[in-house]
Amino acid sequence: IRRPPRSTLDRSSAASEVYKRQVKGVAFDENDRTLKGIQDGQVVGTIAQDPYMYGYKSMEYLAKLHNGEEKAKLAFVTNGVAPFWTIAEKGALKAEADLNVSVVIVMPSGGITDQKDKIEDLITRKVDGIAVSPIAADNQTELINQAAERTNVVTHDSDAPKSNRLCYIGMDNYEAGLMCAELVKKALPDGGKVMIFVGRMEQDNAKLRRQGVIDEVLGRDYNPKRYDTPGKVLKSKVE
Repeated sequence: IRRPPRSTLDRSSAASEVYKRQVKGVAFDENDRTLKGIQDGQVVGTIAQDPYMYGYKSMEYLAKLHNGEEKAKLAFVTNGVAPFWTIAEKGALKAEADLNVSVVIVMPSGGITDQKDKIEDLITRKVDGIAVSPIAADNQTELINQAAERTNVVTHDSDAPKSNRLCYIGMDNYEAGLMCAELVKKALPDGGKVMIFVGRMEQDNAKLRRQGVIDEVLGRDYNPKRYDTPGKVLKSKVE
């Protein structure tokens, strides 16, 4: 089994080999390979976030909620291990220094089960606040609600809107999908076939970004609640 290429540049290069013509890519976030693709003209552009501020603002918000005399013990929980999260970690640790709080960085490497175990451990340790990027919001609502009964909980990067988290810190992911689709239309001014690669379809941010891309590319009305089931070939009514 061949492992899928990871970067947008790798994916577009692989597709170009299959279809024997240049396939251009559009990305979310950034890494060195994607930026190289933009320089070379193979990647049209990327929709970038600010993970540093996700880390900083999450800790800042939780710090303001702390009422005790002792230093607040806060946790910043990612959805995995990646350069994106290394940048977010720096933001969270900068908040630790600025705000005189204690911050622990938790990067689960084993998927949703590992993230669940680590959140339960943080609850047991009686931290004063948890900022988490849920891997599968629909399957983690009960877990997040349990945490919210014991401590202050916010989500970042990807939301869990059905949970009792206090707030979500991050971009409007449906809007980000619309922006990404504008780059797709720039890459294909005369139309064409588009394939969307998604890392984890169970994540709230992935669902919304994907839907935003689809809706804008197909010329639909604005509707963040719409959801097209993966696996279907969707066509625009405008030929």
